[in-house]
Amino acid sequence: MGPEGGGDALLRLEGVSKRYRRSGLLALDDVSIWVGAGERVGLMGPSGSGKSTLACIAAGLLSPNAGHVRFDGVERSGGGRLPRGRSAAVRRAWLGMQMVFQDPEASFIPTMRLGDAVFEGARYLPRFKGADKDRLVREALEAVELPGSYAERFPYELSGGECQRAAIARAVIGRPKLLLCDEATSALDVTVQAKVMALLGRVHRELGTAFLFIGHNPALVGGFCDRIYRIGGGRITEELEACERP
Repeated sequence: MGPEGGGDALLRLEGVSKRYRRSGLLALDDVSIWVGAGERVGLMGPSGSGKSTLACIAAGLLSPNAGHVRFDGVERSGGGRLPRGRSAAVRRAWLGMQMVFQDPEASFIPTMRLGDAVFEGARYLPRFKGADKDRLVREALEAVELPGSYAERFPYELSGGECQRAAIARAVIGRPKLLLCDEATSALDVTVQAKVMALLGRVHRELGTAFLFIGHNPALVGGFCDRIYRIGGGRITEELEACERP
C-alpha cells in the first residue's frame, strides 16, 4: 500500500469535479483519490457513475472544472495540459503514465501497422532516441505473447484478445510508472479475459508498474487490486482493502 492518505502518492486527484457543458451532467463531484508507487488501485462502480471521466481526467484527456491532478510530483494546469514553459524533464514525467482502453481496436489508427503503433509508446522518450525500433517492438510483442511478425499487421487483422495484448505492449514498451486500465477486459470473453489479467499481473511483478484499474466486476477488481474505491453518482462512496490477491 502507498503512504497513509496518499501524501507521497504517485498519482493524486484532489477535489476534482467535472460538469459536461453540453448536457449539463455533473459527472464528478469533489472526487479525491490517490495511487501509490507500485500499488494496484481499483475503481469500481456501475455504468454512468463517472469512472471513465475520472480516468480521462487523470490521463489529461479531459479537463476538470475544479480540483487538482498531480502525477509523479508534477501538477497539470487547467485544460488538462502541462503549462507552457515547463521543462522537457517535467513533460517527460507525464509520459510515465499510459492508458489501456476498453475497445482496443478503436485505440489504434487503422491504417498504421502494429509495429509503428506499438512504438508510439516509446517514441517521445529520450532514452529511445536512435534505438533499434524493430528489436524493441519485437520484444514488446513477444512479452505479451504475440509473434514478432505481427508488427507488419494492421489492427483489424487481429482478434479482440490479440488487439488488447498489442495495446498493452504499446502501453508498457516505455516502462511507465502507472498504467490506467479503463474497463480494459470487459469486452473480452472469459477465457481471453483471464489471460489478459495474468499478463497485467506479470507487468506488475516484473516492472513494478502501478495501476488504476477500472471495472465493474467485484471478483475481477478485488482479485487484482490492493485497494478499491467505489464510485456512484460521481462521488467516491467507499474505500476498502481488497480481500483477495492473485
